[in-house]
Amino acid sequence: MTCPSSKDYLNPEIHGLLDKYLGGKEGTPTEHRIRMAKLIRDLTSSYEDVLTVHAEGSLEAQKLSIFALADFERYKAAAKRAARIEDGKRHPVFDKLPKFPFGT
Repeated sequence: MTCPSSKDYLNPEIHGLLDKYLGGKEGTPTEHRIRMAKLIRDLTSSYEDVLTVHAEGSLEAQKLSIFALADFERYKAAAKRAARIEDGKRHPVFDKLPKFPFGT
């Protein structure tokens, strides 16, 4: 998938259009949506040769197990940290880690 670069997003000539057409629900900045889309692309795209191998049970059983056992707040916090999204929400696991250097 393709997504605008930060250079595109910060371009005053098209910034408003990107906010208009790539925005989501109120209260979630378009920049956060773009960052998350890029993270998903980086974690799942074939150019990184990331594969999921599932050998036991059905996919539905795997999903049920994940939903029952997963700490989704921790996963969301990890994804936001990896995408460098700072929305003011805190998580004890990630609060202890140093901040990423700016601009990386």
